[in-house]
Amino acid sequence: MTVGPDDILAFWNALGPGGWYAVDDVVDAAIRDRFHPAWRAARGGAFRHWCTTPEGALAYLILTDQFPRNMFRGSSDAFATDALALGAARGALLRGHDLQIAPPARQFFCLPLMHSEALADQDRCLALFRERMPDPGNVRHAGDAVTYLIEQGVLGVALPPADIEAEASSSTITVPRATAGTVRNGPFGSDRVTSRNRACP
Repeated sequence: MTVGPDDILAFWNALGPGGWYAVDDVVDAAIRDRFHPAWRAARGGAFRHWCTTPEGALAYLILTDQFPRNMFRGSSDAFATDALALGAARGALLRGHDLQIAPPARQFFCLPLMHSEALADQDRCLALFRERMPDPGNVRHAGDAVTYLIEQGVLGVALPPADIEAEASSSTITVPRATAGTVRNGPFGSDRVTSRNRACP
């Protein structure tokens, strides 16, 4: 069955905020049954043209960043298309696509940055949540992600969690840009992003 952006958005919107982050075997199975072929195609380079519109970009991000976390929970494949999602998110944010999507769905343009193991992406994620979705819960969650990565030694810095808390509640996390890179096989499973594997121009 052919899957398009409208199919993905209809499914995700029907699930709603209460189901987006729930651990539910039934939902995971439904996503696998319906969207696994489309995810596999996206992994191979399909659907990049979706990113030319706000709704299409949102559908692409859900397909490459959210669905695999349901379909492959506990497996490395859950993070296999993180690099594609990150490239798509960067392009969509540059175009302002996120501002054409109402909250709470707007958050899915920021989550690939949160899933990145690059300091600069984490910093930008916090800034975007404060500027474009200034809900305290969003900012807190983004700060928690950075705290976790630092505690795991992924980001290569030793900023105390207390400092993360203070910065997350007030502004953005200021990090040494000299060390802003990506690390493979970390807790968020991101990979190096290059011009070769960017999802959108």
